[in-house]
Amino acid sequence: MTDPERRLHTAKEAAGHAAEYLKNALWSEHEVTLKGTYDLSLTADREAGDLIRATLSRSFPGEGILEEDGPPDDGQAEWLWIVDPLDGTVNYHHRLPWFCVSVACYHRTAASTHPLWRYGRPVASVVAAPLLGQVFSALDGQGAWCGARRLHVSEEGLARGILSHSRGSRSDDQHYMRGFLERIGSSARKTRSHGAAALDLAYVAQGSLVGHAQRSLQPWDVAAGAHLVLEAGGHYHSVSAEGGDHVLAAGRGAFPSLVEAWT
Repeated sequence: MTDPERRLHTAKEAAGHAAEYLKNALWSEHEVTLKGTYDLSLTADREAGDLIRATLSRSFPGEGILEEDGPPDDGQAEWLWIVDPLDGTVNYHHRLPWFCVSVACYHRTAASTHPLWRYGRPVASVVAAPLLGQVFSALDGQGAWCGARRLHVSEEGLARGILSHSRGSRSDDQHYMRGFLERIGSSARKTRSHGAAALDLAYVAQGSLVGHAQRSLQPWDVAAGAHLVLEAGGHYHSVSAEGGDHVLAAGRGAFPSLVEAWT
């Protein structure tokens, strides 16, 4: 097994432990911590994160781990694991199935000036959706997969597909997204807002969604999902801003129309 394959195996193991815990704990009572007007954190976030960190530290001791509720990245680790133990926390809190675990491994020595690569080059990524029974994975240069099925982005344009988006939590993002959806207008067959960016990106990679648009995303929101999209042959556009990255991800058919509306 090569080193990248070992890292993918470990990412699957870590995500699998967290996903199993989240599935079993879905109906348990969780301590709720409010984070701003809309967002929250649960006991489940912390417990799932502990499982992931334990797995990563056991297999690759001393490597960096970046997650929402952990310390900031100090830029020193050659290898960096970017983790979201529970993406879609509000959905999980309300017992909706659209949530996932996201684990990505980046090699920092391959960094570039592109916003997506500021933490290095993505080597291995996993997005696991426990209630949907799906595990998406990507390996650098080897494609993106759901189980044994290779993923390919949709070739369809907006008029023949579903576009996902999120209004966001910041008032300026909500204002912008209203304008963006007005500019898209009826050109999209349907639009959907699901509340878990990593899983939306996985479904762009699968071709179920023609694209995803969202502002103010953090590294743990996109590190694995962006890798899936790119390995599945899609386009990923990211601009760094004060609140996070403004992101468009899409297949070849929808991407030009989305960029035109994403002024």
